[in-house]
Amino acid sequence: MISRLALAKWLLAVKNKGQRVSRVNLHQTGNMDTHRHNIEAKENGVDSNHDRLPHTRLARFLNPVPGKTLRTVCVILLILWCFWWATGLQRLELKGISHLWFPSNWGKGIGCDFINHVDHAARVWWNGGDPYADKIVFFPYPPSSMRFFAWVNLMSPRAALMVWCFAMAGIIAAAAYAASRWRQRLALVEIPPVAALVLILFSTPTLFAMERGQSDPLSLLFILTALPLLQHPARWSQYLAGAVLCLTPWVKAYPGLIFVGLIGLRKWRALAGFSIAGLAIAAYFLLTGEMQKFLVNNSEHILRSEYLVLLSSGVLHPWEHPLSSGLASLWLGSTFHWLGLLPGKIIAVALLISALVWVSYHVYTCPRRETVVYPYLLWIVALATFVPPVSNDYNLVFLPLAVLAAWDRRDPLLVQVALVLLLIWWQPIGMSISGNAFLVIKLLGLGAVAVCLVERTCEQAEFSAAESIYEIKK
Repeated sequence: MISRLALAKWLLAVKNKGQRVSRVNLHQTGNMDTHRHNIEAKENGVDSNHDRLPHTRLARFLNPVPGKTLRTVCVILLILWCFWWATGLQRLELKGISHLWFPSNWGKGIGCDFINHVDHAARVWWNGGDPYADKIVFFPYPPSSMRFFAWVNLMSPRAALMVWCFAMAGIIAAAAYAASRWRQRLALVEIPPVAALVLILFSTPTLFAMERGQSDPLSLLFILTALPLLQHPARWSQYLAGAVLCLTPWVKAYPGLIFVGLIGLRKWRALAGFSIAGLAIAAYFLLTGEMQKFLVNNSEHILRSEYLVLLSSGVLHPWEHPLSSGLASLWLGSTFHWLGLLPGKIIAVALLISALVWVSYHVYTCPRRETVVYPYLLWIVALATFVPPVSNDYNLVFLPLAVLAAWDRRDPLLVQVALVLLLIWWQPIGMSISGNAFLVIKLLGLGAVAVCLVERTCEQAEFSAAESIYEIKK
């Protein structure tokens, strides 16, 4: 029997007769004659698909079911991934890392960022010291980072690194699973969860973040925690969701742009919870004096990084994507080299804000905006990673997740082309491509996901209109 939603799409198509029928309605309604034929065949005891299935073991072996084969291959790849990381953690060196996009960390081993910038600071703070005063092991992160990782004092640094690597893998795997399941809300073609796990766990940003032991996946955990709270109708749930999302910029500053997403989603109570919790945390750190020290160290960190960019003549590495400095380097050696004299920071902010406003407007006006919450928030955080003057690809794990949650095979051709190019960066095996070309590929991928989100909001608006027509006809 044809579902009510499918009938509503058919009614909307009839209403718009003579106009271009949207591909969403065609996808949702499907071929009704075929559907009715299959139902009649089953009622008569005949399976219309049975005659096309192989009847012998040899035939089944030579003609495997594509879905089952895909799942089997993905499970094997996941087992290999676990074995790869288990051996790497045992030796504190990931085998084959020299063949990946990002650098091999100059022999410092797995988790050097975690040991130097997270574990060390948490232990100094726990013992009553001041991590910001240490100019050798430099600490440029918010003071809340020491609190988030206070648990490292219960074990040795190596044991803490193992725990955090397992935690990162679990968080990122949960985010990939959520992205694959979220597609059902948007009526998109299914991506099996096991395939989503392979696509994300083998991606460049995931491997980069885990190899360095970065803290960025903690922001992803807060987003996943806030999702069910945002969907809950209770007022307290909305306020609590905002307070949880407020913790994301206290891991690193760039996810703070997520407050724009709460405006686009019209989650006013969540925005209030975000603001109140953020002000309370900031006031506490101002009173303790840690906020001032953090701002000083962070400014010095930015100056050091900008100086290194000048020493490298503005050339980007393949594992970096700061848009402000990247815009100037794009024109090096070309006939348009004079464009490098333009203020990169202003142009970068203007470009990113334009994309953010465009997508947020469509989300804001969508009557079923709750269906794009997850990919929309992921995309905003991915966009925010292009803002800082220091931005390595380990913080760009949000972009592949947004692609998984929002992409559809019926999207415009240019979107498909941009995402195919993004796969060059997505897969971890290094190639001979310049950092400037890579920056363009990442920007195209970010723009492609923006178009996907706008397409999804338009489809959801059509769904809502079709349901309204159905209710009127009823």
